[in-house]
Amino acid sequence: MKKKKKVILVLSFVVIAVAVFAICIPIILQLQTITGRCLVTTNGKYMIVNKKGMPTVMYNQSGNESLFDGLNSGDQIRITCDMIQTSYPGKTGVTKCKLIAKGSLDDVPEATLSELHEMGYRFEGEP
Repeated sequence: MKKKKKVILVLSFVVIAVAVFAICIPIILQLQTITGRCLVTTNGKYMIVNKKGMPTVMYNQSGNESLFDGLNSGDQIRITCDMIQTSYPGKTGVTKCKLIAKGSLDDVPEATLSELHEMGYRFEGEP
């Protein structure tokens, strides 16, 4: 009976440790989730434009080389990323990316596209 209690106690501690680890790691790494519109540049960079029209260049930090495959400019996506570097456009490392809905460049705010054009960015899907 004592052995059974010890095994249950040890397993309980393991379960608690795993739960704490799963909760704390995103907090420690300061991961966040962002939903927005994808922009694919003509030189192969990927950006996300959040609901406020702020663009952020995305860098693949997932270890999965096909993370952004199949995405087109205007697609609605949700990403998990680390802290966004404060620059314009911002920069962030992405660990997860999910396509929510297909879209087009018409779904990206015109003001954001204009600002990025002035900086020399060009996007797939443009005439």
